[in-house]
Amino acid sequence: MLPETAVRNFHPFTNYDFSNFYFGAGDDVYDTIRSFNQWWDEAFAGDYHIYREPFTSAPGTHISIRSNLGKQIDGLLNFSSYNYLGMANSPVVTEAAIEAIRKYGLGASGGPNLSGMYDIHRELEPSLAAFKKKEACTTFNSGYAANPGIISGIMRSGDTIFLDQYSHASLIDGAILDQQSQFPN
Repeated sequence: MLPETAVRNFHPFTNYDFSNFYFGAGDDVYDTIRSFNQWWDEAFAGDYHIYREPFTSAPGTHISIRSNLGKQIDGLLNFSSYNYLGMANSPVVTEAAIEAIRKYGLGASGGPNLSGMYDIHRELEPSLAAFKKKEACTTFNSGYAANPGIISGIMRSGDTIFLDQYSHASLIDGAILDQQSQFPN
């Protein structure tokens, strides 16, 4: 493991994370955005180009990107997507997705609570429960949605949630949205 000073000195723009821009100063709601944009403009001009570099290949275990400097880079190991097992490119998965698109269209066009729940979702939940040898299962439409959903389902009045600045935003949002729990700052 690198010493902390080596990490801090690696690149001057790595001394920040999104928590540096979480709280704005003053009454203007755009203060946070302005401070982030100022950091980004300086970071980008200083050759810090790690964000929003577009893929030019499917997100498998290896990827190709076009860097923000316009250079094509092939054969990178992919540690940045949810497809870390490479299953999204599996012929079985892609054929099943094509069949689902033919039957259901491109998407639910709504959240699962209102209009985005299909019969295949209802079939999936008991199958997952049986696979895990559990009584029941609830699925969420994204990993981000799971944390607020689970927090609101298990926390009760008077419970305390302990989080810090390194907690995922979905945990923070879940704690804020869960009005029954205490959320110490």
